[in-house]
Amino acid sequence: MILGSFAKSKDLFTSPLMEGIYTVGLGFFLLLSGLDTDYSVVFKRKAKNDMNISVFKTSWILMGTVILLSIVLSIIFLQIFPIETKNNLKQIEVILLITILLSSTFASVVIPIIHERSFAKTTIGQIICTYSTIAELFSIISLSTIMIFDEITHDQEPWLLIFALGALVIIYLIEKYSPTKFLRQEIDGFTQLPVRIVTYILLSMMLITHKAGAEFILGAFLAGAIIKAGNISHHSMEKIETVGYGLFVPLFFILLGVKMPFIHLINNPKLIWMSLLVFAFLLIAKSPFLFLAKYYKKNTYVPTTILVSITIIVAIALEHFHVFPEEYSFAFIFGSALTAIIPPIIFYSIRKFDECRPEYSHVIIEPHEIEHDENHKVKKHKY
Repeated sequence: MILGSFAKSKDLFTSPLMEGIYTVGLGFFLLLSGLDTDYSVVFKRKAKNDMNISVFKTSWILMGTVILLSIVLSIIFLQIFPIETKNNLKQIEVILLITILLSSTFASVVIPIIHERSFAKTTIGQIICTYSTIAELFSIISLSTIMIFDEITHDQEPWLLIFALGALVIIYLIEKYSPTKFLRQEIDGFTQLPVRIVTYILLSMMLITHKAGAEFILGAFLAGAIIKAGNISHHSMEKIETVGYGLFVPLFFILLGVKMPFIHLINNPKLIWMSLLVFAFLLIAKSPFLFLAKYYKKNTYVPTTILVSITIIVAIALEHFHVFPEEYSFAFIFGSALTAIIPPIIFYSIRKFDECRPEYSHVIIEPHEIEHDENHKVKKHKY
């Protein structure tokens, strides 16, 4: 993104080819997000007793408080930088869209960081992953719902969403109740076939959701969910990730930089202030995570609060609603881009992230307490 921002002209982005690459890159980004998401955490309740922390309950309470705080921050933001709207209904839509942005978390960035630091099976790691999944699903579904009701696209056919969801259910049922191992082996036997099938599913779902009047990122996310439901092999997964993370996602960020050049930010003091305010509000909106101070020490709950502020896709999607002036779109993207850069750096600089308060050491799973067998299963402190 920084590399693309130094482009001398934005004329490159007006090319249909570049616009197409940008859209497909964004689609692959969301596809990989849908592919990596663990949907079971949204509804799965784990057995617990009075001495255990409920990851499920804690994550949903945090999500609810973050949304409420985001509504307040959205109103404050519009008091500082007011937007003229045609009527009160449009003003409510603006508040809702900013709320979705401030409450969003991009799970596809947060969850891999947790796994890389080996915190995925700890209590705090599970809270972060579960909350991130809920927040991402909430933002994507909310944006698509508002777009359909607002009739952003012309000649929309919402019934097509039933077809998209039906495809997901059918593939899931086939995988669960039919012997598809042979089919997967045949697909894996071809070098490029898995990538071609995934690309076809991705483009098809993006077109279907766009025609239905919803945000096309919903289609890309559903494409990832469909592929995940198909239970493809690890070998095929590596091919898809290689193409996505190795080609389309980097191109997407380069073109995003071309589209939103930093030079425009430098020459506009108001835009700098607005971007910094967006960044600050994204952090403040996640302040309910500070309630984890009851269980954890400062070097755990503060980095957690910062980490779950990571977001970028929602800011990009807000452009499609055509309710924000161009400078607001710039500020949303720049402010969100800061959350994708600064929080990971801070998180990786923390050496003792897993420290809990001594009085709760018997109810919290920490990395050094995890014993792995050959299947990497937790052997003690189950909850």
